Amino acid sequence: MFKKKKTIALTLGYAGTIPFICSAILVWYSNSNNVNFILNTILVYSYLIITFIGAVYWGVALISEEENPVKFFPISIFPFTAVWFISMINAKTSVKILVIILIINFFFIIEKYFLNKKSIPKWYFILRTKLNIIVTISLLIILLNLI
Repeated sequence: MFKKKKTIALTLGYAGTIPFICSAILVWYSNSNNVNFILNTILVYSYLIITFIGAVYWGVALISEEENPVKFFPISIFPFTAVWFISMINAKTSVKILVIILIINFFFIIEKYFLNKKSIPKWYFILRTKLNIIVTISLLIILLNLI
């Protein structure tokens, strides 16, 4: 059962990077109208992914057998709150993408802490490391197009 769960997580995790990779390529080869569409789409998708990462920790809190699993609840809400704030501010797309990169990597650092505390499985952290690298590089490529 564990191997099947891990395989599904790996498959869906890597599949989730496809929009980032495609957007990173398409922004360089599309006309300006299409680039705006691609940028808006990847912003929304990034917001969803960040919210999903936070939701993982809501689940961790619900199934945790630690003495104090309550600490996971505020952490699970932070990404949603940050994404809501970013979507509401009137900032350039490049600024929003930069903030998304910072949030994704900030959360990655938090996950490293949870790995050290054995709150998350090592295989999940390894997966998140690889996905984080793919997403960060893709967003940086998109950001370079905007500079």
